[in-house]
Amino acid sequence: MNFPKCLLLAGSVTLFAIGSSAGWGEAGSVSTGTAATEVDPNPKPVFAAPAPPVPVTPTGQISYATTWLGNTFGGVNREAIQTHISAMALAPDGTVFPITGWEEDGKGAQILKEGKPGMNPGSINGWGYYGGDAIALNKDYIYYAQNIKFIGQNDASSWPPEGKYWVGLTRRRRSDPREGAPFEGAKGGASGTQRMFLLVHELPWKGEEGSLTGMAADDQHLYVSDPFSTPQRIRVYDARTMTFRRSFEVDRPGPLALDRQNTLWVVQQGATAADPARILHYSVEGKRLPGTITDVVQPAALAIDNEGRLMVAEAGPRQQILFFSTQNFNPQGAPALVKTFGERGGIYSGIRGRVGDLKFNSPNAVGMDAQGNLYVNSRGSGTDLRKFSPSGRLLWKAVSTTFLDVVAADPGSDGRHLYSRSERYEMDYRKRAGGEWTHAAHTLDRFRYPNDPRLTEAFQRSHQAVQSVQWIGGKKFLFLTNQAGTYTLIYRFRGEIAVPSVIFSNNPIPGWAAPQPSRGRFIWRDKNGDGDFQAGEFDTDGRSGEYTSGREVDRDGNLWTVQGFRDPLSNEPGPFERYLVQGLDSHGNPIYTFSKKESYPTPPLFVTLERVKYVADTDTLYLSGYTYDRKGHDDKHGIAPHRGRAGTELVRYDGWIRGNRTLRWRISLPYANIGNNGGIPRVINALDIAGQRIFAGFLGGVTGEKEYVLVYDTETGQKLGSLLPGPEIGGNANWVDMAYGVRAFQRANGEYVVSVEDVVLGKTILYRGTMMPK
Repeated sequence: MNFPKCLLLAGSVTLFAIGSSAGWGEAGSVSTGTAATEVDPNPKPVFAAPAPPVPVTPTGQISYATTWLGNTFGGVNREAIQTHISAMALAPDGTVFPITGWEEDGKGAQILKEGKPGMNPGSINGWGYYGGDAIALNKDYIYYAQNIKFIGQNDASSWPPEGKYWVGLTRRRRSDPREGAPFEGAKGGASGTQRMFLLVHELPWKGEEGSLTGMAADDQHLYVSDPFSTPQRIRVYDARTMTFRRSFEVDRPGPLALDRQNTLWVVQQGATAADPARILHYSVEGKRLPGTITDVVQPAALAIDNEGRLMVAEAGPRQQILFFSTQNFNPQGAPALVKTFGERGGIYSGIRGRVGDLKFNSPNAVGMDAQGNLYVNSRGSGTDLRKFSPSGRLLWKAVSTTFLDVVAADPGSDGRHLYSRSERYEMDYRKRAGGEWTHAAHTLDRFRYPNDPRLTEAFQRSHQAVQSVQWIGGKKFLFLTNQAGTYTLIYRFRGEIAVPSVIFSNNPIPGWAAPQPSRGRFIWRDKNGDGDFQAGEFDTDGRSGEYTSGREVDRDGNLWTVQGFRDPLSNEPGPFERYLVQGLDSHGNPIYTFSKKESYPTPPLFVTLERVKYVADTDTLYLSGYTYDRKGHDDKHGIAPHRGRAGTELVRYDGWIRGNRTLRWRISLPYANIGNNGGIPRVINALDIAGQRIFAGFLGGVTGEKEYVLVYDTETGQKLGSLLPGPEIGGNANWVDMAYGVRAFQRANGEYVVSVEDVVLGKTILYRGTMMPK
């Protein structure tokens, strides 16, 4: 096939939700809350006809406004709710002290008051520091579980040696948590926090680190769950001097709580189905006491309420807060269950996945302040911290529900429904910035579909994100890919829940336990409709796909993919492909096979292809990658080393499927190798096209320069301007880390909604407007 060689270069709003039902129930009862508004998550499609091209004149400024979703705070003054809370401690005045294993902006221990971000102690996580899964308070100090990793520093008083990491805890002052509370024999740290780290273990670094799993404190003693000792045990330290006092053996120790009788409650984490989790009772000297609780499936956190009762956050099927009397035992010798809080079944009660004031989603932290207000954090959607009055009324919630993700519009709702990897949001575009969105549903069901790739560690390592929502055969489907774009996950919907349907991967997924092929790219389809993986459901052609990030689904559900194959003799790039959807099977899964595809030769101007986008309405194909004219920072093989980025040029072909295939234009995309010897460049990483606009987001940056999204006109290829973060989010934006970290949609009224990931401040940025030159 001959391709023409012509060239045209072109250059703060806090969300509060108030419930109306107490949600308290007697033991064993089902507590109910405010009924959710019935909104059909699968409405009849109302697709808008494509708008005709509008003549434009580039001016360098275009019409848009900035907003956001997924975080209670937009980022003004870098205020945002941390993306996860692993554990929390609560002061009597209601101040929340959280701890997070990792937080991209280093605010994993940010202190919250009335749901608002406050002081950040600093140096808890980030740059060699990893927060842990436990925290404790007394009147003088805060104790944070922490790990420290080798990062090339040779200071033995502050950092572990190469190949090792430290497990321990750091102590801060309650009066000013930014200051360390030094003690004899402690390790060092950052400025202002020297000699504040208690080293418990030095362990070999294997790429994954664990943490101390529980802590409790009074003014004299600190109790620490240590799962690294052999045998495992509870360690006891002097709370002031941090001197080791004693220890006692407890197998698989987890969260701790110290009650009014000065006895210790310990979660013993489950090992197998035959050896499940339980809550054990000990004296502070280590003597086993009566009162073992065995009927809590997944106890995730413990605390003591104002009446001395043991509160348990149950993250198993009940999804409730359970209250046990520490004084009155039942006939089986266990503390009596006297109250429950929250709807039984949590997020999966009523309409499964639908968000409600009293529907918890994997509760993992609980506390009660001096006034009897209850605080509950759920981690199923990220951070979801809620405060309830003593009567059970929701007073406020603080959330961060997106991490390294964007949102994609359901085209059948005209953009009213937006989907992330695991959440659905409802938009009211009439409201002011940051107030347009409502967290409507959680689309992941970990009880019915426990092997969903969104829950599977092998897939989680690659960070899935939404790519698009499409309708095929009258049914709605959610398309996800990973950070590098090397596989496609497709989900069908069962009400609000997205059910695993199809997987297309370039290669076997490392560490995945499913019966996947041992080599070659594969297509899995849920042929029996159970949302799980069986050997007979995998199809492979035996051919391994090279690293690539070019994959898209078009309006009709056809999958386009740049496989990255190269001829072993000529070293020329191989073809790119379109996998034709062959309808739906009896379980509602789209059908794709290796035998039903079309291959197209890579245009000879490209050294490597990186992105593909087909617009069926106009039979237009867009391709981007590195060209022979602009290879980028070249390596000795003549192939651009920055594979996986969008590349240095974007081209448009008209009439691609119907024939003719005319090269309309070539856009020279910005590129600057600012890294060392092929390190991270300033390069376009994410592209999307909607209506008459192309949106291109940067990876990498230059010191002092704002990151931004470029906007081009699809008809002419001309650059119209750029999207800069507005004052609504404090002018803060960050690298686009994901291959599909920019997603765009045009509503029926002509307005564009552009979604850009903001991993650092835990939200999704939205740019809204006509995108017309001013």
